[in-house]
Amino acid sequence: MNSQNLIAEKTIPRNPAEFAVLGAVSIDKSHGYKLVKFLQDNLDEICWLGRSQTYALLAKLEQEGLVTHERIEQMNFPARKVFSITQQGQTTLDNWILTPVPHLRDLRVEFMIKLFFSRLRSKEIETNLLSEQIDLCESKLARLIDLKKRTSSRVMKDALEYRVLMAQAACVWLETLFRGPSSLPKRFTSALE
Repeated sequence: MNSQNLIAEKTIPRNPAEFAVLGAVSIDKSHGYKLVKFLQDNLDEICWLGRSQTYALLAKLEQEGLVTHERIEQMNFPARKVFSITQQGQTTLDNWILTPVPHLRDLRVEFMIKLFFSRLRSKEIETNLLSEQIDLCESKLARLIDLKKRTSSRVMKDALEYRVLMAQAACVWLETLFRGPSSLPKRFTSALE
């Protein structure tokens, strides 16, 4: 992770749902209902956001200067707020997407949102994100293995063994995303069908 990403990481919101909304706004100018529909259609299994939560996040993002809105008058209906991303919002989103998640527990939600938006952008951005995430995961795995070797407590060894196995599984999964299911041993590929 470069120093610019570290600086951006400290100044941007940490709730992955905020980035899901920011990413949705970055795709096209949209009104709230259309954003809710997009998020539910594409990220529902990863990060479910209801209408009121989405509108609250839009208000927060607007307050932080990451999105803006204009009121569009409609015939026979109330005026509609149409949201668009600001330059600051785009920079914040770009930095966030390109930065791997720091913890294995963040793979399930935050990383999946990053992966979704990186795939919408380009194969190169997706590949870079996966490559950096694999490097970070392998580094974490090596530290855990080293820590396990150095501990003498049976309970700590058991706890570290669990964490090592989880890190190994995460590395295998990330490699599968990077190289495709054919990179897995045959005994694991049936689970992906």
